[in-house]
Amino acid sequence: MTKVCPYCASGNVRRMWDGNGDVDWCQACHHAWLVNAETGQPMDRNEADLARAGLAPPQDD
Repeated sequence: MTKVCPYCASGNVRRMWDGNGDVDWCQACHHAWLVNAETGQPMDRNEADLARAGLAPPQDD
């Protein structure tokens, strides 16, 4: 499945590891975003901030 950049809709997205988690990086517009390792979906800003701090986001019950 081709990953698509949420910023520019390019399909030229690569997955990297930055030491804090999986990061998708768009080679077209150069935006980068943390990815939820379980779902493969881009994290929202709060989730990404928690991941960088080594904390898990709250779980929905």
